Amino acid sequence: MVSQEVEVYQSFNWDINGILKSSGMGKYELPPLPYLYDALEPYIDETTMRIHHIRHHQAYTDGLNDALAKINALSHKNYIVGILSDMTSVPESSRDAIDFHGGGYENHRMFWESMKPNGGG
Repeated sequence: MVSQEVEVYQSFNWDINGILKSSGMGKYELPPLPYLYDALEPYIDETTMRIHHIRHHQAYTDGLNDALAKINALSHKNYIVGILSDMTSVPESSRDAIDFHGGGYENHRMFWESMKPNGGG
């Protein structure tokens, strides 16, 4: 049975970078997992996956959006990788927050994609 959280995430229109296409702002959203929360058992249990995705990755997402909002850059023209690659485009007072939350956001997005059920990743 598909959980309600997965159904909600999969119902949105996500782009390849985990950004909600219909947001119109470029605001970062928690990307959906490419599999169910229990798909990696017995190696990673469902509870750990839920906590790590829904709470931990969401905290990086919220922190990134907050940091970008403080510098009026929620609609920044670059995806977070581009921003992190050239931090000179970010005011010095916000660099640490964007580096921490943006790096955490992108690392977790790649983390979810690198793992696959049945040992496929």
